Amino acid sequence: MRSLLLLFLTASVTLAQNVTIDSLRRQLTGMPPDSNRVKTMHELATNLWWNGYDSLARQTLQQALITARQVNFPAGEIRARLALARIEADYLSDTRAAHAQLDTALKLAFTSHNRSLEGQVYLRRAQLYENIMSKLPEARLLLEKALQKMRQASDRQWEAQVLNEMAILKMGEGQFVDAINLWLRTRRIQESIQDWKSLRATLPNLGAAYVKLNRYAEAMVCFDEAQQVADRLNDRMVRVFLAGKKGEIFERKGMYEQALSLYLDQVEAYQHPYVPASLARAYGAVGRMYSQLKQYNKALEYTRLSSQTYRNTVEKTQAGMEHNAQAPFGRIYLAPKPNTQTITYAKAGVHWTEPN
Repeated sequence: MRSLLLLFLTASVTLAQNVTIDSLRRQLTGMPPDSNRVKTMHELATNLWWNGYDSLARQTLQQALITARQVNFPAGEIRARLALARIEADYLSDTRAAHAQLDTALKLAFTSHNRSLEGQVYLRRAQLYENIMSKLPEARLLLEKALQKMRQASDRQWEAQVLNEMAILKMGEGQFVDAINLWLRTRRIQESIQDWKSLRATLPNLGAAYVKLNRYAEAMVCFDEAQQVADRLNDRMVRVFLAGKKGEIFERKGMYEQALSLYLDQVEAYQHPYVPASLARAYGAVGRMYSQLKQYNKALEYTRLSSQTYRNTVEKTQAGMEHNAQAPFGRIYLAPKPNTQTITYAKAGVHWTEPN
């Protein structure tokens, strides 16, 4: 489900070239340890994450957390812990540590009587559960609790974030019309408060839902609008995501070579800097295209890369198996003279979908 873009065309933007990141770093130089420094560090971490520099984002958030505790700024500490948990949702490599961050954040939110931050804890915990099929019911309940808290706090910005996440779950369940309706509600709220940073995720996700219903013209309108927001924010992650969504349209139209070209662009973008969760999906898409083009050796090569990249990242459990790799293994298995190893992978994928 995390193939949709969350509050994450070329890989040409480098760390040194990112004006926003450089500006924030300069602001931090000589800034005293106070709440403003914590807020600036959090903004820097967010921009690092948007541009794929997750390790640097985590380091910055850890520093923000320490500073927030030193200057007795609970809200800053809570937000740092929430952001660390959100980044972990893309990896699932250490969910125990992420849940510990959220446990502490929830206690602090209770003490501060901050309903919005309490709701954000429920939202982030739901995001940790979304790739684990047995945890999906709990994720839905957490999102309902989060929505209730945001409305009690009259926090329209975070209410929209929760609606966005609810739409993502609907997409994963194949309820595309319901997802579109939720994203349209999300978009109206975000446009009314001019929340451009959140629209950067809503518009691409809305377009992705239209793609699933073969409503390509409406999808392209959303993608073009999202491109404008990405350019406004200098957001590399959105640009790369949009390339993949346009590739999906080519794929659904049977234009596999054109789709392959865009998916290969994504692979290159996610390799430098290294974004393993997104790279695993991009490898899977490339493998899928080679399978459609009946180039089964290349299909197997990229599908293995997809599975290995995902497995090297997540915790050693079958709970979060990457279906973007398992489905292509199945297609290769069904091809004439399938590679014998693909049979094992395909059976693993089938086993993952079966109820316990």
